[in-house]
Amino acid sequence: MRRDGVLCDVFLKAADDGVVPAHKIILAAVSPFFRAMFAGAGASMVEGRTQDNTISLKGVDTAGLRVVVEAIYEGQIELSLDNIEAVVDVASQLDVPPVLAASVRHLQQTLDESTCLWSLALASRYHLEPLREQCLLRARRAFSSIVHDAERSAALAALDRDAVRELLMSDDLNLNSEVDIFLAAVLWVSGDEASRLAELPGLLSTIRFPLLRPEEVERSMLCHATVRKSPDATQLLESVLSRGICKLYSPSTVALSSHAVLGKVAPAQAIEIKGRRSDASRRESADRLRRGSAGAESWSSAQERGELWGSSAQAASQTWAAAAPKWSKHTDGATAPSGGAPEASGAVLRGSDAEGGASVLGSGLRVSAADGGGTPATRWGDVHVVAEDSVGWLPQRTCDVDALLSEIRSLPRCSVASGFMVTGGFEAGFRGLKSSEIYDAARDSWRPGPDLPVSHTFLASASVMGMPIVVGGSTVSSYVARFIPDAWRWVPLAPLPTTRVQMGVTGCGGAVLAMGGRSGCGAGVERRCVEALCPHEADPQWRELPSLVEARSALGAAALGSATYAVGGQSGRAIHRTVEWLDIASDGGRWVVEDARMATGRKYHSVVALRGRILALGGMDAQRKRLSTVEAFDPREGRWHNLTAMSCARSSFGAAVVSGRAYVVGGSATDEEIHRSAECYVEEMDAWLSTAPMTFPRSALATLPI
Repeated sequence: MRRDGVLCDVFLKAADDGVVPAHKIILAAVSPFFRAMFAGAGASMVEGRTQDNTISLKGVDTAGLRVVVEAIYEGQIELSLDNIEAVVDVASQLDVPPVLAASVRHLQQTLDESTCLWSLALASRYHLEPLREQCLLRARRAFSSIVHDAERSAALAALDRDAVRELLMSDDLNLNSEVDIFLAAVLWVSGDEASRLAELPGLLSTIRFPLLRPEEVERSMLCHATVRKSPDATQLLESVLSRGICKLYSPSTVALSSHAVLGKVAPAQAIEIKGRRSDASRRESADRLRRGSAGAESWSSAQERGELWGSSAQAASQTWAAAAPKWSKHTDGATAPSGGAPEASGAVLRGSDAEGGASVLGSGLRVSAADGGGTPATRWGDVHVVAEDSVGWLPQRTCDVDALLSEIRSLPRCSVASGFMVTGGFEAGFRGLKSSEIYDAARDSWRPGPDLPVSHTFLASASVMGMPIVVGGSTVSSYVARFIPDAWRWVPLAPLPTTRVQMGVTGCGGAVLAMGGRSGCGAGVERRCVEALCPHEADPQWRELPSLVEARSALGAAALGSATYAVGGQSGRAIHRTVEWLDIASDGGRWVVEDARMATGRKYHSVVALRGRILALGGMDAQRKRLSTVEAFDPREGRWHNLTAMSCARSSFGAAVVSGRAYVVGGSATDEEIHRSAECYVEEMDAWLSTAPMTFPRSALATLPI
């Protein structure tokens, strides 16, 4: 009858003049809004009505209105990404609970990394609290991968201020480093810079600066074009540097964003390693950074020494000289640069004018279009210099910077992982395993996990932007796979170009890095090669990175912020006590061997990053004695400390960090005996606590936080 226009006694007119016929009694039976309009307090109101029973509905879209009315009559609704927003808008305004509930269910069922921010904006706008909580949870879990993806991160601009701040303040964000928070804040402000720039200082105060190097703040944040337009944001970051709020995570004074390591744009020359830094040099660098004076002077002096970016530095220096900050006084007494500066860390500096310049984040993600209608650059290494006339300044400060500084927190954010999975390895008799088990940290219990396609031993693992990845194989073959929790299955990735075993694997800067290892027949040969894979790319392929300084197999690896550490291992008959880390100050990166050494050389040990320190656990010494000892390296101090030993000696065991605790599981007790026990290290107590054992003993296993 409605379709034929029979007995229709009301005509709903949308804001775009579309008209949808209906029956009052049907609408009133479903919608409290229409019940009040037709039979309640609104029955006598004449505003918006005409004599022919046409009701004008302001702010309502015809397409959405038609879908909602049809759903009221037919009891079913067809939803898609094309109409869901309009349907939610109409159902909310006209108070149609069944349609709104169906829309929320649809959004919940289709919620994933690509839709969580968009759905969060919708849920915040219409106060859909259950959906909002689910969206926030999903966004926290996928935060790093969202921020580093141009398409997904664009949805940040749709969020309101409260939703963005709540997200950035979360303790359980899954991120590579606190630089990701900066990227998200700038992306949101760039969505409507005119009205949002004043919010930037408040958003920057959610960054946990004590977990960053001063260099990361200076190069990735302070020189960014959007920050330079806000005196308050600039003063906030300058105060962070001058007051020593940042802690040095490494002895380098020129370390840039980790994305420079994997840049597709490579320099013509590689930087030469001329030796290790002395303690005096380290202290001098730290003092200079704390005084906040490592600006244009450090850039120019490094360039003059030939230590910055090889042959590309000469071309870049001219642009930098033209855009170097020229400080001038404003009427309120504040100082502000009248020129531009390198706005982000990265591989190559390229000149650009104000018309064609592009704003680039520390990750290499361009947030404004390039000239000539170019598409946004998502390649690492695409870094531009902001032209002098493209930097604008607000006339005065509008917030209390000291109050914002007092809000800065220092505790590391807890991983959203609720447990970990162990997979592969071997049992007694060296029989390979393909089974998996999953540990629930909250319940202290184990349950079966997804099997690998085939058995694998000496698997290594990494978590990259929330993606659990295993890397293993043999001296003649390679196996790399990603676990997809929603599908409960393993998906193969590109195999390693250099087949090897007993390598170190970790995730850093959105990539999984495989370093060292052993290849060849018989005892084989220890390797120095390092390769990296970016699993979030459309067609991920391994690429070669600078080699380790020392050949290592049976080593441990971990990442702190944007620095990757290779610890211990074996080369021939020598067992290493050294640790080296990837210096990302130059385009290609370089490995630097630390002066500090472990008390005991280790191989077949495990390494994890826990609250700003690198922990080397267990393993085997030069006499093939299995170890229970634990040592911690603090890059800020440049030395190792002994921690409480594990309850038993282990080698070739698994280790993972969940909720601020380091868990160890399985491993070999002797040449014949294999552990099934597990324990966790509580840093506050400097003590190990026993946890539930695995169902089966296993050694040479992979351990993945999930």
